[in-house]
Amino acid sequence: MIKIKFKKALIRDFNEADINKSFLNALNDKRLNKFISTRRKKQSYKDALKYLNNAKKNNRIYLIVIDTLQKKMVGTITVTKLKKNSYFLAYMVCNINYIGGSYFSTCIKKVIKYISNNLKGKKIYAGTDIKNLPSAFFLRKLGFIIIEKNKKKFSFLKKIK
Repeated sequence: MIKIKFKKALIRDFNEADINKSFLNALNDKRLNKFISTRRKKQSYKDALKYLNNAKKNNRIYLIVIDTLQKKMVGTITVTKLKKNSYFLAYMVCNINYIGGSYFSTCIKKVIKYISNNLKGKKIYAGTDIKNLPSAFFLRKLGFIIIEKNKKKFSFLKKIK
């Protein structure tokens, strides 16, 4: 069980109780999901539960980020082991008020530190839709470098010392 707590946030394992109206609204909010692969299909409780169960079955770490001051869900972070010491990081901001600020970047930095210290990760990969320039900029600010660019996506890598 993962629990990362700091002044403003709690990052913990996502569980079935987190699949609530607020989460489903975020999954179906066109401003928040315009770059995710499931954006054209309305997401239901059943879809979210299937994703959660798949994450567990495939040993992915699926986390929820909660603003402890506002008592609001901020987003989700998924960490997938690729091979020895290599991981893939995916994230979704689930509250429009947290886009563009430093709050979510602090959370991602905490998860990167967790990957480095607890999972002994040396490389972290990430990707984003080619049109999602704010996400690409976000990853660059976190020290990721572009390793591939094609018509659909950017692929990034962050090497951990």
